[in-house]
Amino acid sequence: MVTACRALRRGKTYVCDLNALSHPSSRAYIEAPLRSSAIPNKTASHALFTTSSYNLRDHSLSVKLEVIDLTSRLTTTISEDEKISAAEWIDEDDNIAWLAAQKSGNTSVFVGNRQQKEEFYVAGVIPGPVSDLKIQSLSPERVGIVFTGLVNSDGSVHNPADVPAKYSSAKYYTSHVARYWDTWTTSTRRAIFYACLERTSTGGYILTTVYNAYASNAQKVERPLQVFGGSGDFAVSSTGIVYIAMDPGRSPAFHTTSDAYYVKLHDFKQPPGETSRLVVSGFKGSTSSPTISPDGRKLALLKNKKNGAEAHQPYIILWNDFASDSTYSQLLQNEYGSSTWDLSAETIAFQNDNTLLLLATEFGAVSLFTVETNPAVGIQPRKIFGQDMIELVYPCGPRHVLASSTSFIDNGVLRLIDVSSSSPHIETISSLSDNGKEFGFSENQVADLVVKGAGDYQVHSLVMMPADFSPSKSYPVCFLIHGGPQMALWNAWNNYNLNPQIFASQGYYVVCPQFTGSTGYGQQFVDDVRGDWAGRPYKDIVAVFEHIKENVEGADTSRAILGGLSYGGYMTNWIQGQPFGREFKALFTMNGIFSTNGFLARDNIFFYQEDFKGLPWESDESKSLLDRADPARFAGEWKTPHLIVHTEKDFRCPIEGGLSAFSLLQLKGIESGLLIFEDEHHLVVNPENVARLFDTIFGFCNPKVGLSYSGDKINAAR
Repeated sequence: MVTACRALRRGKTYVCDLNALSHPSSRAYIEAPLRSSAIPNKTASHALFTTSSYNLRDHSLSVKLEVIDLTSRLTTTISEDEKISAAEWIDEDDNIAWLAAQKSGNTSVFVGNRQQKEEFYVAGVIPGPVSDLKIQSLSPERVGIVFTGLVNSDGSVHNPADVPAKYSSAKYYTSHVARYWDTWTTSTRRAIFYACLERTSTGGYILTTVYNAYASNAQKVERPLQVFGGSGDFAVSSTGIVYIAMDPGRSPAFHTTSDAYYVKLHDFKQPPGETSRLVVSGFKGSTSSPTISPDGRKLALLKNKKNGAEAHQPYIILWNDFASDSTYSQLLQNEYGSSTWDLSAETIAFQNDNTLLLLATEFGAVSLFTVETNPAVGIQPRKIFGQDMIELVYPCGPRHVLASSTSFIDNGVLRLIDVSSSSPHIETISSLSDNGKEFGFSENQVADLVVKGAGDYQVHSLVMMPADFSPSKSYPVCFLIHGGPQMALWNAWNNYNLNPQIFASQGYYVVCPQFTGSTGYGQQFVDDVRGDWAGRPYKDIVAVFEHIKENVEGADTSRAILGGLSYGGYMTNWIQGQPFGREFKALFTMNGIFSTNGFLARDNIFFYQEDFKGLPWESDESKSLLDRADPARFAGEWKTPHLIVHTEKDFRCPIEGGLSAFSLLQLKGIESGLLIFEDEHHLVVNPENVARLFDTIFGFCNPKVGLSYSGDKINAAR
């Protein structure tokens, strides 16, 4: 059966067979195995992870639960089941627990051992879909098990399969938020649950009664959020659970305020004890990344001072004895309470009782730093390693951490890093792609470019060149514009549908500018985009383009394309309306904003209030900033061929933005295409849809810059 994709060109309708369009390089990328972050066992001899891969020919997903020997590098498969969602080590005997969904909607808790592969059993069944598994050792005979799921009104685990059929689709709201990310909100909330895995007389484990950790909290809290929440929102000790929850009664559309709560647990076999709120005076923003020291006494987390300011720098808050003393301190602060460190930690964890591990974006990479819990005045975090995107690190023995990373050229790297030395020893344990060789990639394809920005500052760009790049040849140029704008395009395997390696494989010289607002270049650089969405970022991109045009041999800017996602799609629309837009043979916008004045339809209105300094009906400055940054003001200047991609379930940048842009292009008779995904949210994640995404982009753009296109010819339907 032919799947139709409508590609409209100057008022005519064309149909293409999308089932036959996958370019080999994009297919290889989509089918490449992906590995979860590896978790070392208690003796630091082995690590546990899942490996997933999708087969576009069979339309099938494969998920393997695997263990790697950190000395021999040999990998063993423990179980293979596409329903596996999370796994953890249980004890020093190398028993493993993992979750797997059932057709009924329930979740099985499996237990196995790394030395006895495929000899596993069901320790218990949880009556609903759950995830985000964590294990806490309690005694030689018992461990605590913690997970998240939806909750019924009586506090029990909710199973959507048990909900009676509804005969009306009506939804009625008297408070916001009505919808969030990709889902219309309901009365069903999310909660953290806990139980025990207890040893039986035969040596196996059995699951005990499941309890709701929120049962003792009189306030109606929810965390993790149903979209973005996860295991990083809570930490477990032998005496209880610390979790992050949104401020009760406040809408996540208008606010980001959240706090940490500590619920006391007696032995994980009884209802929860009292819950206390860990208040940090003067901090009204979001809270994240709680972590508890190995001795169970210290608690550290990240806290933002300002409500609604997602991109403001978070501070590290530390309690030396959080269970019994409310006294806390702020690390890395000066005498005025401001941070002495110019980067922003995104994730923190204890290496030992006195040392924290920090992950922070820096120059297009996510780097690893360490800092003591009682640093001397003026001492900065010590950088350990940073060249790609470290996704997560775990302590692995007294001196080492196990780091899981990806890069432009590698879909999975495990490294053992000695963090105790002033010159850290870094050992690569495993590389899924043999440092890119499996895909024909090499480190020589990736480079850094630094040029003068629109003002007295430098703009860094990551560059990925085709495998056969030579300055003596000519290659079309592709600019990829990241979202945010307070984000970055990382040296990572997956960059939210902006994947330089796929474009480079087509033959493009790929440029990823880290314009004003990008993270990893100091907080001031981030803050400078506020109120200036279409100013400095646009000028920075122009400056990078002009530098390449004048100075980089082999990069042919007369054959250039440009595209972006989210804010990057907004910037693409802005560029389309400027003279700079005529420098490109084709543009592509993915889930972009057509008009800034449509912000009230979004699910994160606080973001606009912060970036545009208020609400337009309350502030003349806010109204002026919104109008000044509106791409729709320049609709009459659109001229360049333009592909519009949008997803129907995107409530962050609603589909009206894509439809408006496409309507304009058609009204003006500009060569254009509209690609719609009915079942995707702000990002395209279904592998089948990702294949169609890249097929359509290359089918639209490649012919315009002289690159061959291996898909079927697009024929007119009528």
